[in-house]
Amino acid sequence: MKLGILTYHRSHNYGAQLQGIALRQVLLKMGHTVSFINYWPEYHWELYALFPPMTMLRNLKGMHPGYFYRLLYTLPRRLKRSINIKRFIAKYSKPFWEKYPSKTQYDAIIYGSDQIWRKQSGLHGRFNPVYFGVNKLQTERHIAYAASMGVIDLDEDDCKFLKQSLSRFEKLYVREAPLRDKLLSIGLQAEVVMDPTLLLTAEEWEALLPLNERPIKERYILYYNTMTNSFDEEQIRQFARQQGCRYVKLVGGVSKRNKDCIDTAPPEALLRLVKHAEGVFTSSFHGLAFSILFHRSFYASYRFNAVRAQSLLDSLGLSNCILPAQSAIPNEFPTIDYKDVAERLEHFRMESLNLLRSI
Repeated sequence: MKLGILTYHRSHNYGAQLQGIALRQVLLKMGHTVSFINYWPEYHWELYALFPPMTMLRNLKGMHPGYFYRLLYTLPRRLKRSINIKRFIAKYSKPFWEKYPSKTQYDAIIYGSDQIWRKQSGLHGRFNPVYFGVNKLQTERHIAYAASMGVIDLDEDDCKFLKQSLSRFEKLYVREAPLRDKLLSIGLQAEVVMDPTLLLTAEEWEALLPLNERPIKERYILYYNTMTNSFDEEQIRQFARQQGCRYVKLVGGVSKRNKDCIDTAPPEALLRLVKHAEGVFTSSFHGLAFSILFHRSFYASYRFNAVRAQSLLDSLGLSNCILPAQSAIPNEFPTIDYKDVAERLEHFRMESLNLLRSI
């Protein structure tokens, strides 16, 4: 079949990039012809512009000189990060783009993964109808795979919109149980499926991306931080010292302070750093996902919205690998029976793959 994927295919976000190419790889292996729909509205572009005009204007009107100082201070690293991510996109995503709107007739459009159904700050907190099937794409079949809303905060009008727009979808496969339950409560049938990054095995990721070379020669403990105040960072530093390891921090964006930080790397750096780490601390779902795929010792912690991670860990028998936000870190990583985890993960993977095969 001729399939189009509508997701955040140009996002300068590691998880967004990796979930997109993973979903495409899986669908290709099923024998489909698969393209990314190049829908990228101005408010998306604004998020990753080196000099975002609307944000600059707001800070100018608000008399916030500190914003412009940070903008210029971080420019060299933001530029390097942008170049690295665009190179990744140019190799793994852009060759497979099709323009939006398109006259191409698709057998189906796959919506997701990622938080495509969240309320968009660039649209003043409203949903974007394009991601709900109200768009200029030529197809009679709309299918959501691992679509997410992030934080679910819905009023009566939101529920009415969801019921009306999602009723045109043939299948609703979502990423989190709370979203499934909300859709069920308004009369829509939905099922929870696996995040696309987990649909590929570690071996398949290694065949797709260059991961074998160690990024750091010394033994190291990795902290992949995308949600501030989830861990006490000094405790992680101390943990690394006690293990006789170097402390390495990977972050999801450039900030003013970058001590011990890797903040300009391309998306494949996440997988390479996780694969070769002695252990991982993460406040990112995808940091958690790749820790599991590469059989790393790890702890996860989330200041908010921990449901997705908690649900996955519970299903894999790894509930002891998640810590309350800012709680004390134990002296050692938990013992993980990865033979049992692999069996549970494969069962969930097969269930999700079979649902994809049914489209």
